[in-house]
Amino acid sequence: MVMRSLMELLTKALKNQKIKKKPQNNYSVQKVFILGIGNPEEKYNNTRHNIGKDWVEKIAKDHELTFVKK
Repeated sequence: MVMRSLMELLTKALKNQKIKKKPQNNYSVQKVFILGIGNPEEKYNNTRHNIGKDWVEKIAKDHELTFVKK
């Protein structure tokens, strides 16, 4: 319940982000860093141990974002 409320709050905040236009048609981009920790073992799938990872993946999917491995 608490995680659902936090997720809804963050999703609402991200949707309200506006890109501000600069005078020369350049756009200002605000960088956001979100960390979600998960346990790679299969026995932890869909448990509280992976809620951070699951949360980040849902936000990425909802906003059509992709992950880049560096």
